[in-house]
Amino acid sequence: MRSLSLKIFLSFWLAMLLIVVATAAITFFILAEMREQAPRSPRMFANEAAVALARDGREGLTEWLRTRGSRMSNLRVYVLTPDNQDLLDRKVPRMLVRQWETPAPFVPHGAPGVSYRPPQALPTLIGPDGTPYRFLVLPSRPSRFGLLGAPQARMVLLTVALIVTGAVSYLLARSITRPINDLNRATQKLAGGDLEARASAATLARGDELARLGASFDTMAQRIHELIHSRERLLRDISHELRSPLARMRVALGLVVQPGADVQRQIDRLESETERLNELIGQILAVSRLGTAGVELELENVDVAGLIDSVARDAAYEAQSTNKTVSWTSPPDRPQIRANAHWLGSAIENVVRNALRHTPEGGEVFIDLSRAKDGMAIRVRDQGPGVPVSELERIFEPFYRTASARDRDSGGEGLGLAITSRVMRAHNGGVQARNAPGGGLEVELTLPGQVRVVHG
Repeated sequence: MRSLSLKIFLSFWLAMLLIVVATAAITFFILAEMREQAPRSPRMFANEAAVALARDGREGLTEWLRTRGSRMSNLRVYVLTPDNQDLLDRKVPRMLVRQWETPAPFVPHGAPGVSYRPPQALPTLIGPDGTPYRFLVLPSRPSRFGLLGAPQARMVLLTVALIVTGAVSYLLARSITRPINDLNRATQKLAGGDLEARASAATLARGDELARLGASFDTMAQRIHELIHSRERLLRDISHELRSPLARMRVALGLVVQPGADVQRQIDRLESETERLNELIGQILAVSRLGTAGVELELENVDVAGLIDSVARDAAYEAQSTNKTVSWTSPPDRPQIRANAHWLGSAIENVVRNALRHTPEGGEVFIDLSRAKDGMAIRVRDQGPGVPVSELERIFEPFYRTASARDRDSGGEGLGLAITSRVMRAHNGGVQARNAPGGGLEVELTLPGQVRVVHG
């Protein structure tokens, strides 16, 4: 059942239906029993009463009426004296007595709308002393509580109602509390540090709101697991990356104090490592800042083509030393979009520099700018070896380098694409990598928003 509210509704509805069916069945059997116990006609009562009257007189008849007549729960039996007083001093319905004694007036045959009822008489017994006693047998008055007014039905119906409602309520409570207890146990395990804690298969198989809650819990737990492991891996990678330039600086300092050392060369090395360390710390801070949830960037109208012009020009100048080229044709129109120029330029530059790093000597990097469905798309393609499909998403993780780029001199620190990914997310955009059909890696940056075109 896919809905917990529907399950609760149907459970109570089923309980009420079972109670109604049970009540109807019990009513049928009790009424059948009462019909079997009831006499077929008042004359059967009269025969029993006549025996009691002949044996013990008025006292015997009174005792019979008190014992035998009072046990008939579906009938009211009156024994009337000549002055129409009941032997048990009960109130007698006088109208019914007159109805039985007074004959209806004679009506000629065929009178419209009038029927003839012959006079009726109550069965009468004559006592040993000649006193007449008349019988009046009436149906019992209906109870305001219906069948519950019958003593033999009251406890049966109450027992059935308690059993049915108790069983349905118990099963419903178990159905609701079991997955809640399961999620509570999983939550306590997760809070205690067990990152593998998950909802049970039975909870997930329910298909209702509690199952969806369990699935959401599993998603949350998996995300927490990944974030904590990512944080631990990031801390390890940061410590490793910071330790490497510090170790080289320590070596350079050791060489400075050696007799006959090339002091200037070691100072230059120290300066280079210091600059590299400063750049690395800046990148780490950028990744940390951009990874904060809810980070907001100051946006302005940015000339995206002009931004790419600047990045491509600098990259082409640096690529000349390795005989590499950057292919980029600026469009005649200048598309603008709301963005942060500093961070967007950094994101584009990181992708272009990564493409140049993996493009072989004499190769080319292609940059393309186009209008997307809901904004703008920037594509950068290199002529390198590409990336294994299983690693296409991981290249945007901090400090991650593919197997072919483990060397820092060729692979960099592994922070450039991570910064690009977080910059694009901060712009509500995205970044995607795929292997190009003709070889190489293509990285696409997407920027949502309304594009303004400036002619000129």
